[in-house]
Amino acid sequence: MTTNVFDGASVVVATDSRWSYRYGNYLIYLDDTGFEKIEVVEGAAFMFAGRGDRVQEWKHWLRTNPTSPEHQPTETKGMSVCVVSKATGTVIMSVGDYHVHEVSHFAGSGRDHARGCWIKNRDALKCVETAKSKDIYSGGEVKYFSVKDSKHNLYPSAPVTIQMVNNALHTRGLVMSINDTTATPSAVPFKMAAANDAGLEEFGQKIANGEIAPSAPFDGMDRDWTAAEKKGFHDALANVFGWK
Repeated sequence: MTTNVFDGASVVVATDSRWSYRYGNYLIYLDDTGFEKIEVVEGAAFMFAGRGDRVQEWKHWLRTNPTSPEHQPTETKGMSVCVVSKATGTVIMSVGDYHVHEVSHFAGSGRDHARGCWIKNRDALKCVETAKSKDIYSGGEVKYFSVKDSKHNLYPSAPVTIQMVNNALHTRGLVMSINDTTATPSAVPFKMAAANDAGLEEFGQKIANGEIAPSAPFDGMDRDWTAAEKKGFHDALANVFGWK
């Protein structure tokens, strides 16, 4: 799934970098794809989870520096977001499975591990690293953005698309059993696993064709946003971009 953290003490947003697909009792995943869960605009940092195609729609729109909500994406179901103001260093709003402890917010399958680590260490990056070591759905390089000084390790080149992630599956995707109860379940290359499983190969072809998008799942992902949540997101966007 994912681990997303906003450390309100140091004013840092941090996430893991795993995007995944579910196939029966298997988790198919890619780490370090360059398709970031963090998107930074002039006035705020956005932290996303959920359906990769939906996240991509919103990230693409945010990059246009919108002057009104006129052309914004219409769908929010399947997406989690936390919006942090650069001006105040505080969360303007969040939707999804975010849990709040003091001034910090935690979400995703690694949420509780990250929160427990933060209580002891007050370190956003260490929180995500800890979650990765305990949660098979979180992984890859820890990505971060420091709101105070704009330091970050986000992908520096042209934006990576979901289709680019899909295309990378056959060359560097991995597969693990979600029924493996060991602390660190073993993973095998997708190409190797698919060679011995026609169904998996067919599933991989659908991914390559763009029929299936990766996700960073979170609890309640299939729930529709409420009217209040949609209004809260609209108001947060108005705050960030200076709409009236």
